[in-house]
Amino acid sequence: MKNNIVHWLLVLVLPLLQYAVFDRIDIGGYINPQFYVLLLVVFPFCKERLNMLVAAFLMGSFLDLLSYSGGVHAFALVFVAYYRIPLLSVITGKNKDEVLEMNWASLPYKQLIVWALMLDLLSNLLLFSMEHFSFYQLSYVMKKVIFTTFIDWILILSVLQFYRNK
Repeated sequence: MKNNIVHWLLVLVLPLLQYAVFDRIDIGGYINPQFYVLLLVVFPFCKERLNMLVAAFLMGSFLDLLSYSGGVHAFALVFVAYYRIPLLSVITGKNKDEVLEMNWASLPYKQLIVWALMLDLLSNLLLFSMEHFSFYQLSYVMKKVIFTTFIDWILILSVLQFYRNK
């Protein structure tokens, strides 16, 4: 029960943290860490996808409200939330039922790294593609996706490593 409350608090805290801290970090003029993707990694695996989808939608909508972004965060988060278990199934080589019995802390470290990277990369690709929505800016979008994903990945893995060792 305590863990469920913590995960739902993250739905509120991560967007506030993103808005108050990470959106103020400007690396190279166009890279802002998207730290809120952490929720997609740490949210519990459950047979009912609805919980994750609702959490992703609420968090994305809250981010969109704070940043006046018109729904792109909600779209990207719900899309990635829908595919996070099938993606983990492919990465681990286990079927869906076996994956649902796991949690992020029990994943082998290499698989956790790859999974976190894939979730973040997909989220950033969708987010920035929808933000710019132009083939004219394709090289800019790809640069932004690659560099932001790299920064996000370092931040997320640092947090995961800290809590995994606790």
